[in-house]
Amino acid sequence: MMAHGQLYQCDALTLLYPHHSALTELPGVLGSYKVPPVGQQLSAATIDISGLGNIKEALRSIASV
Repeated sequence: MMAHGQLYQCDALTLLYPHHSALTELPGVLGSYKVPPVGQQLSAATIDISGLGNIKEALRSIASV
């Protein structure tokens, strides 16, 4: 993922996983880290795909962080 980020000159990257009951946090961005030496921002996030919730809105919320 970091190689693709450098190839496409991305400033921010997000690892997105399905949310599950073993996680103690709410769905959304779980952490965000600055990656040296290139300075890219790497975030880890989860999204709840179990119900009929608004997945588009959840993705917009994650992308705006």
